[in-house]
Amino acid sequence: MKVTIKKAFWIIAALVLIFTSCPNPSGGNGGGNGETTPTINITGMTVDGLKSAIETELTENDNVTITGTMSDITDPLDLDIPVNKTVTWKADYTGLGLNDIDNQIALTGAGNFIIADGGKIESSAERIIDLRNDFTGTFIVETGGSIIKGVLSLGIARCIDVLKGGTVIVRGGTIEATSYAITTGGSSNARIFIEGGTLSSSSGNPTMIINGNSTLSIRGGTITNASTGAAVSVDNTAKVYVAGSPVIAEGKIERYFSNASGYYTGDHLAKFNTTTGFIFTVDGPDANLFAVTEPPDWAVLE
Repeated sequence: MKVTIKKAFWIIAALVLIFTSCPNPSGGNGGGNGETTPTINITGMTVDGLKSAIETELTENDNVTITGTMSDITDPLDLDIPVNKTVTWKADYTGLGLNDIDNQIALTGAGNFIIADGGKIESSAERIIDLRNDFTGTFIVETGGSIIKGVLSLGIARCIDVLKGGTVIVRGGTIEATSYAITTGGSSNARIFIEGGTLSSSSGNPTMIINGNSTLSIRGGTITNASTGAAVSVDNTAKVYVAGSPVIAEGKIERYFSNASGYYTGDHLAKFNTTTGFIFTVDGPDANLFAVTEPPDWAVLE
């Protein structure tokens, strides 16, 4: 009997040793690749402190999530997001009312910025989201109540301004502009994809202005304008693709072009009818400006 008990003891001890020495298949920190996603709560932080915290986390991690609340913000937040790095914004971030600054959040680098899951950025800055000349990454507005909201501004306010290059993807949420929801620069070569969400303007300005050899691809979502302004205004270097069943209020997509006196607005190129879809009114060399088809590079979103 003593021998049997002794054998049982050693068998149990051996099993305990085996199980405790085996590696944790999850990496031991909750991530299958050995990395967790750190979270920064911005409540009570300064803009400089937030910038430093994000940049520090991105030197050690591929992803960082931003939560919490900041309000009455008077300073711009300048972020450089390296390639293959992602900032996911779930925070409530509100600039000081009638704060006369150029931008609220300015992005450079080749990484990704995602606003999702109740994230909100509200400001009276001239550019709420400023994708600078050397930003070549991707800015994404996801579903889940994401809001980029322009309040009464001292100047012409843009919710998202793409100066040169870069990609903007709107999958959901809302972009509420007092002037422009999305604009692209004169030589931006930007790619704008609208596949969900709501973009609106409460002024007589177009909800979106697309120029500078940029491409606008629409296959969903709602684009509205509270006044008589166009839903979309493009110059003669832009390409516009429309597919699916987007809702374009006021039924207006228009082209503006340049003459010796500067820019002025041309005739409406297309009207949207909920029954028949788009009716195109352009003949000649401009007829190919719009295409009711899947854009050639939509696959990058899949």
